[in-house]
Parts: sequence; C-alpha cells; structure tokens
Amino acid sequence: MRMKLRADDRVFEVTTGGDGANGGMGLSIDGHPSEVCVIASSAGRHSVNAGQRSHVLYTAPAGSGGTWVWCEGQAWRVSDAESEGRSTGRGPSGLGAGVTPPMPGVVVRILVEVGQRVTRRQALVVVSAMKMETSLVAAHDGVVTGIRTSVGTSVRPGEILVEVQPDEPGGDDARR
Repeated sequence: MRMKLRADDRVFEVTTGGDGANGGMGLSIDGHPSEVCVIASSAGRHSVNAGQRSHVLYTAPAGSGGTWVWCEGQAWRVSDAESEGRSTGRGPSGLGAGVTPPMPGVVVRILVEVGQRVTRRQALVVVSAMKMETSLVAAHDGVVTGIRTSVGTSVRPGEILVEVQPDEPGGDDARR
C-alpha cells in the first residue's frame, strides 16, 4: 500500500509491503527500505523494532486530526498528507513548534528560559511519569519563544510545554 504521510512540515512517501522476516512488515520511507516489527502495543504505548534498533513510541489523537507520535523525547504530528492538504503540521492553533509530553506526568525541571537559543535534541524540560523521569528535547535548532508550564504542574500528551521557533521556516528537515 502507498500513502503520503505528513510529519510536522515534511511529507513522506510511505510504502508498506508483505511480511518481513520474523513477523515484521516491509516498510519504505522515501525509497529507503526497512523492516518494522511491533513487539507490543497497548493504549498509546508501542514497542517497535525498526531495522536493528528498538524504540518505544507513544501516540495520542491530535485535536485537529492526525496523531501525535513521541519517540526518544521528540514529538511529531503525523497525518494523511493527501486528505489534510492545508495543515501546517505545527502545534495546536498554529503556535509553532512545541514540546509536549508522551504521557501524563508532572513537570520536575524546566531547563531553558524564553529567548534562549537551543539546539536540536537539547533537553528543555523534565517530566516525571510512572516513577520515571523523561527529558523532553528540542526537535530542531531555534529560540525558545514560550514556556507554558511550571514546576509541579500536571501535564498530559498534546499539551505544549515549551515553544521553540525554528531557525528556518519548516524547522529541521533531518529527523532521522
């Protein structure tokens, strides 16, 4: 099956194929083949093997359609590019790129301040959930334009905690 998926401001040509080895599924993203195998899946938490790496993905419905996907501290709004046409791929209400938690939790540390320049994968805020702390990181280089939370605040998926304005329109195109 062929489809076009939008992840933030990028559109990817995705092709799924027959069964891969060991119960996996053949997957090609923009012509780059891989094998994906879902190990376990339950209520928004998915353990996945992709190529030689294991990942835990968290998903939640996006308020305006599509799905929020979190992996390794990064978040993407993923949707069907062919049916959504006009979406900006930005956070709710077009606020720009935002950092949002993968599951309900409590903010334990804020590591940046408004106006601060940040780099891709730099930790911005730490959230505690299920007795485990998770650092939420910047998806791209940019400047912090807003902090919408405080230490001790209960937060949930889809809620933007830190806004980061990308250095260039469209943000970082190298999310791999």
